[in-house]
Amino acid sequence: MRICFILVLVAQLGTAQIMDIPEGVRYKPTTDKVNQKAEQLLRKELGPKPSYKLFNIMLCIGPALWDIYKEDTALSNIEGGNLQLQEPVYDKNHKQIDTIIKIGKFIQAKPDFKKVWDRLRKECDGQELIFRKFKRDELTYFWSVIPYDIEEPVFIVETKLHTYIIDIDNNKLVWLDAIR
Repeated sequence: MRICFILVLVAQLGTAQIMDIPEGVRYKPTTDKVNQKAEQLLRKELGPKPSYKLFNIMLCIGPALWDIYKEDTALSNIEGGNLQLQEPVYDKNHKQIDTIIKIGKFIQAKPDFKKVWDRLRKECDGQELIFRKFKRDELTYFWSVIPYDIEEPVFIVETKLHTYIIDIDNNKLVWLDAIR
C-alpha cells in the first residue's frame, strides 16, 4: 500500500510544472481547475467565433506587443492612453544596470478591443497553440513592466511564429503582451 502511494505521489510530482521564480517577484499560483477553465475560455475566444466577452472596461497592451501593433494602421489610431513603463535592464548576472522607458497602450473601448483581439486571432489562426507557464526570463520581463503582483491564471501562449503573455482576472483580459 505504501509503495502504491509513493508511486502515485512521485508520478504527480513528475508531471507538475515547476517554475523558477526570480527573487523579489511576487507570484500567486491558483488551482489546475481554474487555469484549465481560463485556458478553455481563451481557446474559444481565439477561435473562429469569439464572443469578445474577455473585455471588461480596460485592457493593457504591454510594450513589446504594442511596439509591433502600433505599426498596423488599423490599430495605430485606437483611442485610449499610452502606458509609459520603466523597464529595468539587467546584466548577465541579473543585476539591474539601467532603466529604459517603454510605451504600451490602454484599450478602453470594446470596438478597439475587438480590433486588437482580431489581430491576435489572425496571428494565431491555424497555428497550434501551446499554453504554458513562464520561463525565468519571461517572468522577469513581465514582472518588470506590470504595476501589480502576478496571479494566475496567466499564460505564455506560443505559436510557431509568436509568443504572447495573456493575463486574465475574473475571466476578463487585463494584460496582453509579447515575448520577443
